[in-house]
Amino acid sequence: MKINEITTQAVGKWQSIFSSLGVEVGNGRHCPCPVCGGKDRYRFDNKNGRGAYFCNQCGSGDGLELIKNYYHCNDMKEASSKVAECLNLTVQVSHLTRCELAQRLNRSGYHCL
Repeated sequence: MKINEITTQAVGKWQSIFSSLGVEVGNGRHCPCPVCGGKDRYRFDNKNGRGAYFCNQCGSGDGLELIKNYYHCNDMKEASSKVAECLNLTVQVSHLTRCELAQRLNRSGYHCL
């Protein structure tokens, strides 16, 4: 599943996602930043249901950015996989028989022996 598909599915669900992942985001008032630990520089505003936040030290971002920074993920793909797990999203894998695969390849212009 693509990152933008995961973030689309996450809209309006960030409170429960953060809760599932153990990230304390507060209630919209200034509170400690879950990333840098600053005592009163962070607030969670969840703008447009995207999990938006702002920290005077770390900057601003959406829920996926917060997960990436909180867990020190290497990239957004790693962060999005954590979110996908919380949402019970899976990538559908198609298991084709040899015959089905050959038929699809033939239709695509590839000829199997």
